[in-house]
Amino acid sequence: MAGKQYSKHKTIAIYDYFLRKVSSDERNGSVTVEYLRQYLKDLFGDDFERKSVYSDIAAINDYKRLMNGQTKDWIELRGKNSYIRNVGPGEFTMDEVHLLLDAVNATPIVDEKIAEKIKKQWPSYFDNDEYVSFIACERQKPTRAFVSLMNSIRRAIKEKTALKIKYGYKLTEKDPANCIEKDRTISPLALYWEENKYYLFAVDNVRYAEAFDGANEASALRSSLRQFRIDRIGTKVEVLGKSDFIDCDLKYVKEKISGSVDAYSDGNSVNLSMNVEGEPELVLRVFNYLRSEITVKGMINDNWAKGKLTFFIEVSPSARFFALLTNLTSFSENGEPSSEGIRITIEGDSSFSKAYEAFLDRARNNVCFKDRD
Repeated sequence: MAGKQYSKHKTIAIYDYFLRKVSSDERNGSVTVEYLRQYLKDLFGDDFERKSVYSDIAAINDYKRLMNGQTKDWIELRGKNSYIRNVGPGEFTMDEVHLLLDAVNATPIVDEKIAEKIKKQWPSYFDNDEYVSFIACERQKPTRAFVSLMNSIRRAIKEKTALKIKYGYKLTEKDPANCIEKDRTISPLALYWEENKYYLFAVDNVRYAEAFDGANEASALRSSLRQFRIDRIGTKVEVLGKSDFIDCDLKYVKEKISGSVDAYSDGNSVNLSMNVEGEPELVLRVFNYLRSEITVKGMINDNWAKGKLTFFIEVSPSARFFALLTNLTSFSENGEPSSEGIRITIEGDSSFSKAYEAFLDRARNNVCFKDRD
């Protein structure tokens, strides 16, 4: 029998175990009381009675009901001697954690170590190859066919395996069979999220073969990179093997998914440094909005806690970019114009200041204010 030395720690350890290491969708199976006792013994070096474990689980369930309004047991008994965990208010589901990881991996300026932290925080969600994600805009449980498709794509990315897919679009929403599809052979590289949809970046193997002349592989890779909407890929895919996979430096992928550079570029884009200053929360909100609109190439100075961020951007002196700047200087916490706003400093190209002044002059000349009689 264990002493009282670790009795309080034991309750916390059981809570932490179910929170981090037990998946809420039962993918890693249920947990028996004997397994919990062994886990606690390995952790503290003491044997604990079964009834003390039962008591701790009951106390944890009472706590969840008291603090979160949980209507059913958070740790639920299944059968006679094993437990599973239900999703509590404010907790992540497996799909949400995978979506979070995808978002981190698809953002070039984010430290790659964050992805590893996510995996360590919820190890039960990443201890097997059963990756499951969903198209968030549908807000519905994924079908088995969709789960199988996502698993195939993720495995192909991880193992660098080529796939043969059917890709097309529906002509009518009411008739799923009425669809234009073409066979495509691809080498999957990365999944990313944009406008409430999953996309897959992959090398189109046929286009690569046509473009590759034996002398300029980089050019062939760039021209054969394609993005595919996941919801337009047929659920049945054929695995072709590693020998058919065309590898590609992910920097070419990041060039395409790190912002809508085409919308703010006329072919003469340049790299500039941008400094944003203001209230910390507002600076972060402005930066996130800016990052969704233009290409952020890298961080120079991350001093967000003191209300200052400095980073590289790639843009051209276009009207759309200048309109974006004008809007940002009057940004507020609720997204509405504000008299206080923030301060933005741009360095790197003197022609931008003259072009911006010309843009403002045109705007003033094109707007005429008249007093009412």
